[in-house]
Amino acid sequence: KRGPPATGLSADLSVQNDLPVFKSKLLAEYSRIDHRLKHLVLVVKTWAKARGINSAAQGTLNSFGYTLLVVHYLQNISPPILPRLTDAAIELKGEARDRAVAAGRDLVVTLPEHPQGQVGPVV
Repeated sequence: KRGPPATGLSADLSVQNDLPVFKSKLLAEYSRIDHRLKHLVLVVKTWAKARGINSAAQGTLNSFGYTLLVVHYLQNISPPILPRLTDAAIELKGEARDRAVAAGRDLVVTLPEHPQGQVGPVV
C-alpha cells in the first residue's frame, strides 16, 4: 500500500495478478444488482474500524474480509438479495432494473469469470 501522505489516501498495486481485478469487477456487478450493498459494506467497515478490529496484521479481518461477510449475508438471507458465484447471469429486477433502464445499461448482469477458471460450490 502506498499513497501520498498529504492526501491520506492509499492504493494497492498489483502486477500480473488477475484476482484483484476479478474482485473489483465482481463487487461492481453485485453493486449493480443492489445498491444497498455499498452502503451496508461502508456501515460494517466503519463499525469495525471504530472498534479496532479491521487489521489483518493484528489478527482480525481486513477490509475485504468484512466486505465478503456482507456479501455472504446478502446471498444467504431469505429471500437472497445477491446471487452466488455459481449463478450464470442475473436479470435485474425492481429498483436495480429501473436504474439500469435510466442509465441505458443492460438488464442482465453476468458475473465475471474467476481468473483460475470455473468456481464450483464449496463442499
